[in-house]
Amino acid sequence: MFNLEQLEELERMFVKQHNLVGKKRAQLAARLNLTENQVRVWFQNRRVKYQKQQKLRAAKAAAEAASLDEPSSSSSASIQ
Repeated sequence: MFNLEQLEELERMFVKQHNLVGKKRAQLAARLNLTENQVRVWFQNRRVKYQKQQKLRAAKAAAEAASLDEPSSSSSASIQ
């Protein structure tokens, strides 16, 4: 389990850099009193979550664009 401060710092680092390796990962782990493996796994999981969010956003944007391209049923009824 991560505490709130650790999660906030991990999220801040993820915003800056989606992959943390080597010395930077070791420094972050030491600063947060975590193991390097905990930090590595957290970043792996966070990247997966980020990719899923990106796919959902793209699908939502595509659906919205498609709905704008189709005429609404109320406007087509008033034309007839």
